Amino acid sequence: MGRWLFAAVLAILLLRLSGMASTSLSRVSVRESARGIPLAYSVDVVVVGGSTGAVAAAVAAAKSGAHVFLAAPQSYLGEDMTATYRLWLERGEVAQTPLGREIFASGNPARPMVIKRTLDKALLEAGVQFLYSSYVTDILHDAYGNPAGVVIANRAGRQAVTAKVIIDATDHAWVARQAGAAFTAFPTGKKTFTRVILSEKKPTPKAISGVTLRHLPFTIDDEMEMERADETKYWKKINYQVTEYTLELPQADASFMDLNNAEHLARDLTYNAAEASAAEMLFQVPADQIIGMDTSTVGVFRPRGMKQLYVLNGCADVSRTAAAKLLRPDAFIAAGEIVGIAAGKEANNLRTPVMPQLKSSWGQPIANGDTAEFLVGVRPTQQLPKLPSPARALPVVGQYDVVVVGGGTSGCPAGISAARAGAKTLVVEYQRGLGGIGTVGLISRYWFGNPVGFASEVPVIAGGTGNWWSANQRMEWWRKTLRTAGADVWTGTLGCGAFVERGDVRGIIVATPQGRGVVLAKTVIDSTGNADIAAAAGAKCVTTDASDIAWQRTGVAARNVDPQYTNKEETEITIADENDMVDITNLLVSVKMNPDRTFQKAFDLAPLIGTRERRRIVGDYSLTVLDEVNERIFLDSIVWSKSNCDSHSYTIDPFFELPLLPADNLFYSYTPYRCLLPVGLEGILVTGLGVSCHRDALPVIRMQRDLMNQGYAAGLAAVQAINAGVKPRYIDIKILQQRLVSMGALPKDVTFRDSYPLAKAQLEAAISSAPDNYRGVPLLLAQPVDSIPMLQKAYADSQGDAKQVYAELLAVLGDATGIDSIIATVNKDGWSRGSLPADAKRLKTNMSGLIYALGCMHDKRALPVITAKAALLNEKSSLRAFRAVAIALERIDDPAGADTLSRLLTLPDMRNHVVTKAGQLNGGIAELDAAVCEITLARALFRCGDKDGLGKSILQEYAGDLRGHFSEHALAVLAEKRQ
Repeated sequence: MGRWLFAAVLAILLLRLSGMASTSLSRVSVRESARGIPLAYSVDVVVVGGSTGAVAAAVAAAKSGAHVFLAAPQSYLGEDMTATYRLWLERGEVAQTPLGREIFASGNPARPMVIKRTLDKALLEAGVQFLYSSYVTDILHDAYGNPAGVVIANRAGRQAVTAKVIIDATDHAWVARQAGAAFTAFPTGKKTFTRVILSEKKPTPKAISGVTLRHLPFTIDDEMEMERADETKYWKKINYQVTEYTLELPQADASFMDLNNAEHLARDLTYNAAEASAAEMLFQVPADQIIGMDTSTVGVFRPRGMKQLYVLNGCADVSRTAAAKLLRPDAFIAAGEIVGIAAGKEANNLRTPVMPQLKSSWGQPIANGDTAEFLVGVRPTQQLPKLPSPARALPVVGQYDVVVVGGGTSGCPAGISAARAGAKTLVVEYQRGLGGIGTVGLISRYWFGNPVGFASEVPVIAGGTGNWWSANQRMEWWRKTLRTAGADVWTGTLGCGAFVERGDVRGIIVATPQGRGVVLAKTVIDSTGNADIAAAAGAKCVTTDASDIAWQRTGVAARNVDPQYTNKEETEITIADENDMVDITNLLVSVKMNPDRTFQKAFDLAPLIGTRERRRIVGDYSLTVLDEVNERIFLDSIVWSKSNCDSHSYTIDPFFELPLLPADNLFYSYTPYRCLLPVGLEGILVTGLGVSCHRDALPVIRMQRDLMNQGYAAGLAAVQAINAGVKPRYIDIKILQQRLVSMGALPKDVTFRDSYPLAKAQLEAAISSAPDNYRGVPLLLAQPVDSIPMLQKAYADSQGDAKQVYAELLAVLGDATGIDSIIATVNKDGWSRGSLPADAKRLKTNMSGLIYALGCMHDKRALPVITAKAALLNEKSSLRAFRAVAIALERIDDPAGADTLSRLLTLPDMRNHVVTKAGQLNGGIAELDAAVCEITLARALFRCGDKDGLGKSILQEYAGDLRGHFSEHALAVLAEKRQ
């Protein structure tokens, strides 16, 4: 193809992609510089899509001898059934395929959990590698211009997958459209869609033009775990009616944006508060189709004139009536098997693609800058070869004042406040529903949080505890409130990068099912909860490193038809890294295999995991535990939070190593505006779990009500910056604070000042009260330079228990003045000494705190007593005790500690807790604690000289762990350069 002709074809493709935006933006682009795309997989056949047909094709290709990779756009498989709720066989339909029979083995209709589990197992048993939550953004071509694979985008960034053959199993043939396949002309007029809902009662038909409904002749039975007034549990069976709405809706073209608009219109027309549950996505037989190779069985799935590409969806070259029959579950599986066999055989006769790469493209950029993204791999620690991606034009698919990335707990309020303030606002959300962890993640009941400001506006429906509400109702409230305020909402859209000019974030990169583009913005609000956009733009962030393996636990919710609050300890089976697609995929697969009745009997699985701690920015200020405990006021306070230290994890701040927390363990804490501002970046605010704070401070500010108020404040700040013509960092904070006070988000009598530095009189009072149950200690820890000399004097002047308290305080501050007192206490007492609040007993004992304190001093005089106490540990000892010994010995850093650590690692059940097999993760907290104990002891041994190389060997095992944090921590420790 000549250069001018190739450019013309590319221009047409870009024009098609820009159909996501308004006509005025259809021809504009920005420049993306040359770069390398990490090569994550090199296979014979790549299947794009996670439908039943896609899985059948992948399995069939693998059985034909092909090496297969599948990229699923959702966080689960079977979206043609599970996302659309088309779960049934019609009268007269019988499952003929083995996969279809397995799906419907437990009844008709099939349950989404059964479908997803069955499809996961099919891929695992066939040896097919797969990833969830990945969109195809580009097509790779070989040196001869033939398709040679795809580029996918997910939360880890972009990665290349080379392949001899591509099977496009997306719902609307998005890959074939990107590749330039010929389609029939898109017909004019309204198009037919269906939306399925489940309800306890049959919905009453509404007299709405173009909307009809039918009640399916069966119900779905669901068992729900209920709670009585006395908190005892019981199981209740409920029958749900299945209702299918048919809607005639406007659709001008085959663009993602038209489909997004249809989703909103369908919900506007059919939503009813009585819905127990509803399909995540509309179903449609696509209005257009490919022009096929020929009329043979396989030829209708092959675009004419294109090699090595199959189209396995409703865009096959058959009549629309035949396409509707094709998309019935068992027929789709049968078609997938046919296409998979053909693709596998073709791949077996083809050579490995020669020089696969992305093609360059040309355009006239409308803005200066460049795209910034993650280009590492599907795991953040990977070091992969890269395929060339020459400089190219990336289409602009939208221009807004404020773009909010993430429609969750803080993102929705940010979008609402920005739109209410008059800004042209867009909210981008990858899930198909809004509200994040409070809706899609099913933590629909509040745990503390301050019910003031915007949070008091969010409706609460009375339930068993007075604050439960339906996830469906909550999602719809967010959607309608955003749209009523004037915001645009794009669901099924992943924010996967930033558009940056010299440190100024001027927009975001989005991946949709249709492809990749740029949304320009005057201000970006990163509400991903993981600082995805800020990190991609170059913000310095805090994530897993060599310091410790201490992350808050991750929960996964089993979902009933009528989604209930799910936040039980037994669902917290791991710690998960949102940046690691292997980790997240394996977690979601493992949970479906979990033998617990909660998961086996559940109707479905929540598509969003509940990570309580994620990547955080390094901001202009980082909030600390002591700021919270001391209820510090800041000059730029914008959020007034209320919570306890709800850690769900292993704390690392020295404050928590002291014997007692404050009596009520409940704080009112202020968050300063500076925590939302990434150091070195302009034009962007970060909200949610991605803000700048110490990991142990996060639980106090991450309650849903408080994140709602934080997001709302961020939206106001973004618009204030735009109206003032300044960057968000330079707004007049007093104006924002006055507005927040007026709406009740901040107390009326607050005086915006910094309550630090503490006065000498405050520290003296804290010194005097410290022996009284450690009162005032947080003040002393907050100002160590002033406190240490005062504590040294108090230690010298005191006796008995008071002297011991001062010795412990000095120790956690790194001062060895009282080491003799602590050693004497450790020698005298046993491991069971002391007590703690109920929520901390599993992790702490006072003796562990004393051992930890000895390590803080880095003094070798403590070595004998630590090793003596370690000799008393056995396989029944607590994780906290093992961690205290390991951390203390590695801080003292003496080879003499290696013998002790090596012995502990030989205790029964101490070894072999690495997870390397997909679907293996089912041991719950016990499995997690065992792995944390093993890797912590191995790390300490490695740092203490590593007797017989055991520490290094264990760390190398964990480097390949499917759990991201374990792998990253092990690799970071192994990379240390020891002096």
